[in-house]
Amino acid sequence: PPRGNPPWRRFCAHRAALVSSGVLAFLFLICLGAFPWSQDAMRRQQLDAARQPPSWANPLGTDEIGRSLFWRATYGGALSLTLG
Repeated sequence: PPRGNPPWRRFCAHRAALVSSGVLAFLFLICLGAFPWSQDAMRRQQLDAARQPPSWANPLGTDEIGRSLFWRATYGGALSLTLG
């Protein structure tokens, strides 16, 4: 029989491991939860909003043709999770 703490208890004892697992789970849920909306939103161009800094409307800002970088990153994350 194994001695010492089981792996799950050792994992739960490390605060950094729990926090990083929570952050990864949050990003996972954001990417997969927003996937249906991100397909259209990442292609939407707004030339008057080109190269804008981060704001409430665009949390990561916009690129040179006004596409939201948040939606593009969300779509890329969901695609990577799907293929992975």
